[in-house]
Amino acid sequence: MTGQKFRPYDLKNQLSPQLKLSFWRVPSFIAFGLLLISLLFFGCKQQVASKDMATLVEGNTKFALNLYSQLRTQPDNLFFSPYSISTAIAMTSAGAKGKTATQIDRVFSFNLPPASRPPAFAQLTYQLTDTKGYQLSIANRLWAQKNFPLLPPFVKTTQDFYGAPIESLNFANAAEASRTINAWVGDRTQNKIKDLLSPNDLGSCTRLVLTNAIYFKGNWLNQFDSGETKNQPFTLASGEKQQVPMMFQSYKFGYAEFENLQVLEMPYQGNKVSLVIFLPANPDGLPKLEGALTADNLQKWLSLSQREVEVYLPKFTFEQSLQLKDVLSKMGMADAFSYQPGVADFSGISDKTNFFVSDVIHKAFVEVDEKGSKAAAVTAVTMCTGEGPCASPAPAPQPVFRADRPFLFLIRERESGTIVFMGRFANPSSLKNSNPVKITPEPQNLCQ
Repeated sequence: MTGQKFRPYDLKNQLSPQLKLSFWRVPSFIAFGLLLISLLFFGCKQQVASKDMATLVEGNTKFALNLYSQLRTQPDNLFFSPYSISTAIAMTSAGAKGKTATQIDRVFSFNLPPASRPPAFAQLTYQLTDTKGYQLSIANRLWAQKNFPLLPPFVKTTQDFYGAPIESLNFANAAEASRTINAWVGDRTQNKIKDLLSPNDLGSCTRLVLTNAIYFKGNWLNQFDSGETKNQPFTLASGEKQQVPMMFQSYKFGYAEFENLQVLEMPYQGNKVSLVIFLPANPDGLPKLEGALTADNLQKWLSLSQREVEVYLPKFTFEQSLQLKDVLSKMGMADAFSYQPGVADFSGISDKTNFFVSDVIHKAFVEVDEKGSKAAAVTAVTMCTGEGPCASPAPAPQPVFRADRPFLFLIRERESGTIVFMGRFANPSSLKNSNPVKITPEPQNLCQ
């Protein structure tokens, strides 16, 4: 299915060749009956698929918020794609067994049965990439050590439902293998992300690398006028002020106010994907907001109404690098990373023993300007062996949404509710830092 969109439960494709051939050999009333039964059957199947996709999105959202709660302790800005991470681990989990699989399912809130999960991911990916007015592309690939045996059911699942072809590499030549994977990453992210892997991330013991890449480019439904962009102060949590290029426009947007919080939703062209900004009332209010970031509160905060809003939003561009082994282990899936014999169980990927995940490496990029936004992310799993009141009150004053202090933001697909990207903007000066933050040091002596 490489290069093609997965179209789940397409009736035309689901009808068997035998049924197609025999259709005209029976009386018309029987043929009509068969057709009616087929339509009812596949209609029920479509409903089940939609329900599975909703369950998947709910679990993905829970994981996104849980991961954010772990990462928010690091300083300054933060950006990642929970969807990219979930997809890469979902491919990996297709070959996980026993306690290893149970831990992965719990951490990632994979609440669907193993057989239902890949079709749900396929359907959700198709919905996300069925774009009009914006660009959102998703690609997966497996990189296997030459002559390393992968089990056919695992290969079939990753190819049929995740569209992940396999390419053979010689990981003993780590420099060449990392160059090959990084070239694919750059190509799939319009060169917004480069050098995902260093030679130190690979080694002679590396047997498989599973990668997901996602790229988004959207222009605002109502763009900012670059002539209105002016340098204005941005107040850090410490009270320090820094100058930032602040964009301005007045337009109707989804908007809501809560105690010590403003929420703004700015759609991109096509009106299917939007940027949602959560702005605390005070410059030092972001930690309290992050601590209250639950699925229930998120649903409440997204109860927006259309209002004319004066919007002040800083331009920003930054990237983030994360090595997630320690974080995911702390969240509860330590067995997957264990090199101790008999602990990690990926016997559904290969019949080779002592096969474990050495790291989960993630890199993300975001750019917000007057025209719109660009965002990209790549994940590599490296494996070694509201309604208004009825009365008509006096017109409320036009709200002002001035993002001149730290805020949290999402890039979200509105129909499914999928959080594609997530982050915070807290310190403009850190944008000049060319060395992205990493959660753990570069791995050393990988194969020892």
